[in-house]
Amino acid sequence: MFVADYPEFGPVRKDFRTRLQKPYICVIKAKCSRVNEHVACYVFRLNEKDGVTKIGQYPSGADTAKQDLKKYRKVLSEEHQKGYTKAVGLFAHSVGAGSIVYLRKIFEALVKEAHQEAIKDAAWLSTHGAGYSALRMGEKVAALDKFLPSDLVRHPRLYGFLSQGLHGLTEDKCLELFPMLMMAVDFILDQKLEKLEKKQKREALDKLLNNTQT
Repeated sequence: MFVADYPEFGPVRKDFRTRLQKPYICVIKAKCSRVNEHVACYVFRLNEKDGVTKIGQYPSGADTAKQDLKKYRKVLSEEHQKGYTKAVGLFAHSVGAGSIVYLRKIFEALVKEAHQEAIKDAAWLSTHGAGYSALRMGEKVAALDKFLPSDLVRHPRLYGFLSQGLHGLTEDKCLELFPMLMMAVDFILDQKLEKLEKKQKREALDKLLNNTQT
């Protein structure tokens, strides 16, 4: 739990509107209520004309992503762990296209893994196998509905833009779409992690039962 510590306005230009007529830097410091050494800082530029602009933070977005990524290490390759971190770091620095490219690579790899699982199913193979490779990304996800998270399949807006390519997207549009694609990736990773944990519990149960047989 973090407690936000808002800075006090100084005695100069106490009137808030007067203060904002010139650019004003505001630092918000959040401290952990349990461990004082755990601190996060967010820096904003305030101005009556330009509004509020975030201009910095500590820890960085990339450092934060590394912490969030820890839970996915069991289900994400080392290569894609690095890509995930780079994607978040670029996004934190407002690099839209670059961040989307890294994330798209991860998303497509995860969909490919789901496809590898699907082709082991004879019923799926007879229905979708022949034409799958010619499908667009949105259509591939729909075809893999039994092997991908239902929330992902129900909301094609999260990833549908990948079917149209990225070359026509502006930096601002990429930054707008990044959180949606990130959520799509996290949906798949959460499902893979849940399956792995269930498998490990079943194996532990089988081992326990075998060891206690009389």
